[in-house]
Amino acid sequence: MPLTRDLPNFRLSEFNHPDLIDQDAAELLQEVRTIYGRSLVVTSDARTAAENDAAGGSPTSWHLRGRAFDLRWPADPWKFVDAVFQVARTLGVRVELELVYSAFAYRARDKHVHLAWKNDGTPSELIVAAD
Repeated sequence: MPLTRDLPNFRLSEFNHPDLIDQDAAELLQEVRTIYGRSLVVTSDARTAAENDAAGGSPTSWHLRGRAFDLRWPADPWKFVDAVFQVARTLGVRVELELVYSAFAYRARDKHVHLAWKNDGTPSELIVAAD
């Protein structure tokens, strides 16, 4: 079911494709925001196939299923990680959480968090990508 209403900390207008976002995934994101206690900025959410290709995304990306969000680097990344796994444990859901931190001058600076709510039976993953 697509996201059709504002959440306590996220307005529909903050999402690129609220009509493609899985309602359960959005509510899980809201739970993380509540526990984290600080604002989160969504930079990417559900994607069309063309948008996913343009972003260099995987053909099996959770963004294509409306179950993934890319977020601006959180003010307290470890508190954010803790909030994600508290929600996952409490609600019995699995996550794909990737912390991307690239700060070298020869590459484009990239600091973001990728969070996907998995529903395919595979285990949770915490990926740290840094250079």
